[in-house]
Amino acid sequence: MAPQVPYAAMRRAATLTNFGRPDLALEVLEHLREVNPAEPHLQSAYPHSLLHGARVLMQRQEWPRAEQALRRLIEVEPLSVEAWNNLGVLLARTERPREARAAWERALTLDPSSDAVRQNLERLRRRPGSP
Repeated sequence: MAPQVPYAAMRRAATLTNFGRPDLALEVLEHLREVNPAEPHLQSAYPHSLLHGARVLMQRQEWPRAEQALRRLIEVEPLSVEAWNNLGVLLARTERPREARAAWERALTLDPSSDAVRQNLERLRRRPGSP
């Protein structure tokens, strides 16, 4: 693969994400990652694209695809508090409170000072029938 191709593909993925097509952006990045896994710029752009794509998919309530993106992000960046927190939000919104609690507790172990995670856990505790 020519050196300019990864950069062009990453720019294309960023453009697709900015224009509301994170699904296509993720496909571009997945393909590029398969073809050229050692590309250092791709290694830093890929997690960001997964997170942004997951957020857009969550806004669209495309829960399965958003969950898939977040779980891929956690595979790539297992210490990402944002990934674990967003996964907890998704799981809570899809009526999986036990899994949501586990995701938020994991996020809290990674960053005990995270107010967002603490607030999410507190909201979950206040829900009727909370685990």
